[in-house]
Amino acid sequence: MDNWSIVIPGRPITKGNRPQVTRNRFARVIPSKQAIKAEKSHRNFIDPRKPIDPFTGPLRCDVVFVFKIPQSGPNKKMSPGDPCAKHVDRGNLLKLVEDAMNGLVYEDDSQICGGDVQKIWGLEEETRVTIRKWSSTQ
Repeated sequence: MDNWSIVIPGRPITKGNRPQVTRNRFARVIPSKQAIKAEKSHRNFIDPRKPIDPFTGPLRCDVVFVFKIPQSGPNKKMSPGDPCAKHVDRGNLLKLVEDAMNGLVYEDDSQICGGDVQKIWGLEEETRVTIRKWSSTQ
């Protein structure tokens, strides 16, 4: 298989910034309860839809985060597909999705060598993910 795609329904969720606690000169990352719950929810959705065998080698990960156009307010004039400049950090959105696919879709998210990430307005909230094997023509 050269590519795999999934649409995760629901509002895109961020991994968020995680606090670090220093003990004995070592930093330890402690994920928030919300981040743990969100990642588990994504994994539970992805698991029955995962590829038969996890991808190996370098990969490309393209992700589109779709936020619902508000019924009122300054953004009501937006159209589906327009860029969404909400105050949601796309890096934190991406981190949750990549971590949720670890061991299911690919061996480790360190295999991801590139890809596009977009935040757009739409009619339904969802996260669209496509994983492809890396090729030199990309």
